[in-house]
Amino acid sequence: MRRALVLVALACASAILVAVLVPLAVVTREVARRAALADAERSVTAVVGVIATADGRSAIARGLAEVVAVSGHAVSVYTPDGPVGAPRARGPQVDAARNGPLVEPVANGVVLLRPVRLGEETFVAEVFLAEEQLERGVGRVWAMLAAVVIAMVTGAVLLVDRLALGLVGSVRRLAMAAHRFGRGDLVERIDPTGPPELVDVALTFNLMAERITALLAVERSRAADLSHRLRTPLTALRIDVENLRGPGVDRVLRAARHLDEELDRMIRDASRPAATTAAGTSCDLAAVVAERTGFWSPLADDERRRHSVRCPDAPAPVPVAREDIAAVVDILIGNVFRHTQPGTEFRVTVHADGHRVTLAVDDAGPGFPDPSNAPRPSSGSTGLGLDIARRVVEATGGVVRLRRSPLGGAQVVLAFARAS
Repeated sequence: MRRALVLVALACASAILVAVLVPLAVVTREVARRAALADAERSVTAVVGVIATADGRSAIARGLAEVVAVSGHAVSVYTPDGPVGAPRARGPQVDAARNGPLVEPVANGVVLLRPVRLGEETFVAEVFLAEEQLERGVGRVWAMLAAVVIAMVTGAVLLVDRLALGLVGSVRRLAMAAHRFGRGDLVERIDPTGPPELVDVALTFNLMAERITALLAVERSRAADLSHRLRTPLTALRIDVENLRGPGVDRVLRAARHLDEELDRMIRDASRPAATTAAGTSCDLAAVVAERTGFWSPLADDERRRHSVRCPDAPAPVPVAREDIAAVVDILIGNVFRHTQPGTEFRVTVHADGHRVTLAVDDAGPGFPDPSNAPRPSSGSTGLGLDIARRVVEATGGVVRLRRSPLGGAQVVLAFARAS
């Protein structure tokens, strides 16, 4: 933007100065030419005086020498007996000058011709002006005009550059603040500076940021309140389970404790300002999948569901916190149990390459009627189910795909960006 403003100023200043100074340069040349001709007219007058007072060709020659010494012009006289001096005009030009004064072009300059009548005889006085004499001083004046043009254009460009620097600086600060706010720095605000329009934009941005921060604070308060309300019945449930006896008690107790830990995490997250995932946060997706499928395996065995887990031997790092990945895996496997009949087979697969880490959950249930119309996050979403999965995956630059599974049911594919 700054460069564009400077280029516009350069173009406008150059156009204006050229429009003014080019005619001025032409006028300067014409003035110099007229001044040289006026000086030559004085020399012609001196030659006329020599002709009027001289007696014979030798006297004319001496008089011309004196005129040359004083004026510096090359002068000649055409007498009835022939020319005296160093004539430059051609015969037709001399004949035409006998009828009146002329300024005629010749090689390397011009000649001023003036007739002088003495009795019945007509003399013609000639003064030669070289091109250098006609344009004497023009080069110096043009150099001065060029210097003026350069100085004025440079000054205009520097002035506009200083003005543009302030304008661009205000726009850049506004853009940087918007980027930081968009990345999760909710305390970012803008010091309103610059033109009135940008000051108005900055004030509006600050008002918007305050409004968003207030809304997020209300949402965090509601989430924390909901989590606290769930804590009491969950604690009572866990205590009752601990007092039970039987083969399935351990699994139910582990589930209750896991849910208790998730509630603790929700309360901690809700009690602090929202922020993006810290740089460097990552976990091994294959290890988390192995752990969570191990948790769900007893329930799958109870419901007679065939299930398999395929994970690479090497780590499959993804730039997501471990508890978030665990929540996503639980959501996907829980959906299989929730939306398919007991005995339905399912499979969990992790695949990793140089750029992506993919998690796929397949089942042999009824599947999606139309995967392209599956629900997507929307305004007012509580962040449950696939919405949570999408949010976690897209935060890494990945994507979520819903397909028909080779097992005949639904396939949910989460493609994560690989952690460095």
